[in-house]
Amino acid sequence: MNHQALRAYSIRFESASATAGVSFYQHALPALGSQELLLKTMATALNRADLLQREGRYQPAQNESQVPGVEVSGEVIACGSGVKAFRPGDRVFGVVAGGGFSTHCVIDEGMAMAVPDHWSHVDAAAVAEAGLTADTALFSVGKLQPGQDVLIHAAASGVGSMAVQMVRLAGGRAICTTGSVDKVKALYELGAYDVLCGHGADFAQALSGEVDLVVDFIGGGYFEGNLAALRPGGTLAMVGLLDGFEWHANFVPIINKRLNLQGVVLRKRPLTERRQVTQDFLRRWSTAIAGGLLKPVIGAVYPFADAERALEFMDNNRNIGKVVLNVGD
Repeated sequence: MNHQALRAYSIRFESASATAGVSFYQHALPALGSQELLLKTMATALNRADLLQREGRYQPAQNESQVPGVEVSGEVIACGSGVKAFRPGDRVFGVVAGGGFSTHCVIDEGMAMAVPDHWSHVDAAAVAEAGLTADTALFSVGKLQPGQDVLIHAAASGVGSMAVQMVRLAGGRAICTTGSVDKVKALYELGAYDVLCGHGADFAQALSGEVDLVVDFIGGGYFEGNLAALRPGGTLAMVGLLDGFEWHANFVPIINKRLNLQGVVLRKRPLTERRQVTQDFLRRWSTAIAGGLLKPVIGAVYPFADAERALEFMDNNRNIGKVVLNVGD
């Protein structure tokens, strides 16, 4: 197949603002690198990074696709000359640096994972970024051990809902926060040990010095509460900054309690590190996925043409789990 004769239809944001509209445009496909796969995209999922990209606050590197979307599931239609693990016709999913919101997407062979037989492409797209991010925060950064307590903020989000399952399967206790009463039951069903409902940092009083690890997507006004909730020697894994990029805080607890703070990001890491993150996820979770123990959590599925409505749905925090775009139908 001469894949460069194909044309892709991709999404772009019409301006750099929180209310920017979405439009579609047609373009040629890029040349494949020797270790790259070209996918016919069947499904892609939304992330907060997409909203930040729409606002002009989180852009891909210049040498990466400027099309939004960082996770895909699809069918391989062409392989680079050095690809060994996959061939045309294979179903794969994974995280990309950009380009997911398109009918066709390029993914590095080392970032691609085989879609399990019992998963649809929608299922796989819902796990790609959420699975890798949750695994990194809990195990590579948090060093989670059986019997430990983990505080997970925004736990009904895509990454949060994956982290709740992983904590339970690893023998830990997931203590969740959510701002919506409607999400409490779902979090318990995913395996939460306890759920604290409400906005703000009231969790700090309830959990003062009790948790080993905090997985935080909020930042901002939650920062000092996170420090208060941690036990001496505990870890704060910063995954997102929904409450703002800056906050004036008292740093004394970090010193007195010997706390560990580390950011968690995939998109800006070197490709070799991103490949390792993918392999770590597969090593830890392939058996649980095959056995149906670690499951996709999908809050909504929209047709590709309704991407703007899907972004609005996620921006309003209405989802439990991932918001997925069905591209293939």
